[in-house]
Amino acid sequence: MIRLRRFASLFALLLVAPAALANAELDRAKAAIAAFRQTLPAADLAVLDGVAAQALKSDLYKPLPWANPATGTAGTVTPHRPEDSDPENPCRVLDQRAVLNGRELAGESRWCKTGYGGDWFKVY
Repeated sequence: MIRLRRFASLFALLLVAPAALANAELDRAKAAIAAFRQTLPAADLAVLDGVAAQALKSDLYKPLPWANPATGTAGTVTPHRPEDSDPENPCRVLDQRAVLNGRELAGESRWCKTGYGGDWFKVY
């Protein structure tokens, strides 16, 4: 009976631990993109968001440059396919980078589509 309880406890841990790890990784990604976006001025975010919309439609792994001549801020947006992307509901991760006042910033955001013809929506 004790062995059965130990086995059940170990089995439950093996099921719960990966989910907890995935949640921790998601929390870190959400915090990183929030900090990235809070650091950039609104004028830079407007330019970045326009390029991010283009990146969702562009080739994977091809960096798209962006720049705001008014502020001098520039960077890239690179679309990636996450490992867990479902062909029927595709997702992309956008690696977003910027140089603001000589300081390098980075963040990722995840976007998914509902079905083949659906619109992209931001997950984080």
